[in-house]
Order: sequence, then structure tokens, then C-alpha cells
Amino acid sequence: SGARFYVDVAGGQKTGYYFDHRLTRRKVKQLSARRKVLDVFSYTGSFAINAALGGAESVLAVDASAAAATIATDNAVLNGVADRCQFATDNAFTALEDLDSQGRKFDLINLDPPAFIKALKDKNAGMRGYRQINALAMKLLPAGGILVSSSCSHYLFWQDMLDMLVAAAQDAG
Repeated sequence: SGARFYVDVAGGQKTGYYFDHRLTRRKVKQLSARRKVLDVFSYTGSFAINAALGGAESVLAVDASAAAATIATDNAVLNGVADRCQFATDNAFTALEDLDSQGRKFDLINLDPPAFIKALKDKNAGMRGYRQINALAMKLLPAGGILVSSSCSHYLFWQDMLDMLVAAAQDAG
């Protein structure tokens, strides 16, 4: 979709840039015009950069890895959108709680967490994690805001995802 990215082929996360997210990245790009965007679990900035290229007013991207934030910053420069992108290194849950306590709001929030459910025995705990992170994100959306929520957990099925999002929305009010 016209974006260019540096990737760390030798030392990067194997899950850092899924090809199957190309349609989701394109959709985020299409939805971002004139919006304040938050990208959580941003890794090297694929969603953040696409949001900025789509005309986002501003993009705040959060990832726990300082090395990934450095590459994301380089990717923002490479794509000519560094003036609208900020990359923060923080724990996603903590960052969302802090943004909520500051009263911040974002028009579009992208969540692309790592697998919270790595084995079937982890499903209940993983579901609680997904519910919590999505509820925290939803609190930062104004009425009419957009949440793009992804999961790479093999044991999180479509209906589970939808049920979890409904529960998270109830939690968030």
C-alpha cells in the first residue's frame, strides 16, 4: 500500500510483521484521515505508519521494546511521517491506564497484542487478558470512535473474540 519498512531480519520478532495483516493495515490507513490514532503493541510501526500515511492528525504508538521503537522511528522518517508519529516504550496495560488517567481520547485505536493464549489450558487466563486490554482501550475512545482489535491466538475463535469484545465494551461503559 505504498509504505516502506526497515525490518530486523536477523534479530527481530518472528511475529513482528505478519503478511496476513496487509488488509488490516490498509483498512487502518483508510480509516485514519483527520483522526488521532493510538497503536498499541506497535512493534516496528506497521499500523502507526499506515495510519499516518492515511492522513492521521497524530499517531501515538506504544510497544514494550525500545529497539522496536527505534526501528519504528526510522520507519516514520523513511515514510515522511515522523512529524505526526510519536513512539513510546511502555507496558501496554500501564500505558493505557496512564492515558485514561490523563483523560486522553483517540479517534482510532489499534490493538495487535501477542498471543495471550498459547495453549488450550491458558484460554481462561488469556481471555481475561484480552478482555482487560480491550476494555482499557475502549475507555480511550469517544462516541463513534473506532477500535481495531486483533489476535494471533490459535485458541481464540471468532465467537470467543466477539463475546470478549462485547464483555469488554460493557466493562468500559
